[in-house]
Amino acid sequence: MLRKYTLILAFFLSSAILAQNGNRIGFDTLVLAGKTHLNFHIIKGGDITILFESGGGMDISEWVDIAPLVAKTTTATVVCYDRAGFGKSDLPDEPQNMQIESDWLWKGLTKLGLNRNLILAGHSFGGWMIRMTASQHPDAVIGMLFIDPFTNEICELMGAETIDNFQKPGLAQVLGANQNDSYEKIFADAANNNNLTKLQKAGLRMAINSTKQKYDLMKSTRIPGNIPIKIITSGKQWLPDDFWTEWRAAHDKFAKSIPGAELIIADKSDHMISLRQPELIINAIVDIYKSIK
Repeated sequence: MLRKYTLILAFFLSSAILAQNGNRIGFDTLVLAGKTHLNFHIIKGGDITILFESGGGMDISEWVDIAPLVAKTTTATVVCYDRAGFGKSDLPDEPQNMQIESDWLWKGLTKLGLNRNLILAGHSFGGWMIRMTASQHPDAVIGMLFIDPFTNEICELMGAETIDNFQKPGLAQVLGANQNDSYEKIFADAANNNNLTKLQKAGLRMAINSTKQKYDLMKSTRIPGNIPIKIITSGKQWLPDDFWTEWRAAHDKFAKSIPGAELIIADKSDHMISLRQPELIINAIVDIYKSIK
């Protein structure tokens, strides 16, 4: 993964090679949620459900080593799922809409009987997604863990247009396009490219709506009050200097905006905390779980 392209790859199109041979337990099931089938991996446990939301471009394999340990340590029900287009889930035809995708997730959880007593854990773009889900269903969410998340504050400090301009070379690289082309031409060429993989097509439908369009949707969302919330932020620089300063400042601002939230610095990790310091994620979830029980 090229350092200068990390923002786009991590937020939207990451094809990071993740652990595939962890101690995987539980079962997979495809659930029709709205217009698409979503793939859920479920480790059955108690009446509290811990839901993992993967980073942009990633699937449930991000949690293959973490989920079984969380299930064993907490005795909660643990759920991971593939967002639409990724992993074993269907690839929809229309561009991604975060509110609609959150609705699909909720329909799936409802069919599975797992739509209450939720602790939500989201990495990167997944951190933005759990904010949407919690805002739509505040009474069902009892705890949240944000793992080096993309946030509204990042858009406010960096500027949505700046983020889009920064990510364009990475988008072109992933889609096999010319980075000097306009966004419109990159998307048009990709849409007409019959050789794109499912992963590339899934990334394309994520990126076709600009960061500003996503932020316009997300800025009205609210995080539930009076629940335990932790934020893990990367401690090792993984972005260019200006972006890195604003990334860290955004997480500080985000944490201060939530009464009682705890900010944890992953001092040995870049953006991929789930690979570098998985114990921080496990311990944070266990702490949230214990504070509820």
